[in-house]
Amino acid sequence: MTDSDRGPSALHKIAEEFAGELTATMRGVLPDAPRFHAFRRGTKLWVTTVEDDGEEPTLSRIQLRINGEVELTLAMTYYCCWDQAGEYLAVDKSALALHYRQDPEPLIRYEYERNWTWPPGAHLHVHAHHNQIPWLQRLAEVGKPAKMLQKKRRPGLSELHFPVGGHRMRPSLEDVLLMIVREFGVDTVPGWERVLNEGIRTWRNKQLRAAVRDAPQQAIEVLQSMGYSVSEPDAPAVADVEPKLYLP
Repeated sequence: MTDSDRGPSALHKIAEEFAGELTATMRGVLPDAPRFHAFRRGTKLWVTTVEDDGEEPTLSRIQLRINGEVELTLAMTYYCCWDQAGEYLAVDKSALALHYRQDPEPLIRYEYERNWTWPPGAHLHVHAHHNQIPWLQRLAEVGKPAKMLQKKRRPGLSELHFPVGGHRMRPSLEDVLLMIVREFGVDTVPGWERVLNEGIRTWRNKQLRAAVRDAPQQAIEVLQSMGYSVSEPDAPAVADVEPKLYLP
């Protein structure tokens, strides 16, 4: 890919293709799912759901129905950029929030920050209450508890960043949708299981390939232990940065 191919227009085109894939996934699982669209935000692109009606796209939450009634809504946003090599689309930041109806405070949030190691890049927030959690968050005089106190941030369970597998092993959109469908019994369209199963397989194969690039020696050792013959290059590539496989 040439430098001209890596410009904003090329990224926008690929982001629109990504938006189309998200739309197909959601409409393969949920009835009346809105479409996704790519909006330019500086050097990055913001991919999120929009309403189909009207001349200008309107940001929207995805409605999840239980027995035909809207009981949950899903807000999803992705900020996209070029990957480190400048060849493929990468997610710079993403957020998925599950809400009770139109309640502004979510029930849970899955978030990803490509450049984070602490808090962990891939993490989960649970918006609930547990009496002991705020007390524990105020005990220590160092680290995050001290910073929260300095910033006068209110302690609570929703402030905890639960790691969910790191940059490479984080759950896919399909994993989260499968949880929502199974746990809450939301209304679906015929064939939804096939759509999610195929999406999970595609995501994990993609992440497996990325993990192999991060840790080729481990991949070689496993393949050789299984009887495969693997020839190593004369000059193995040396990563300039810590592989994302090992980042929190």
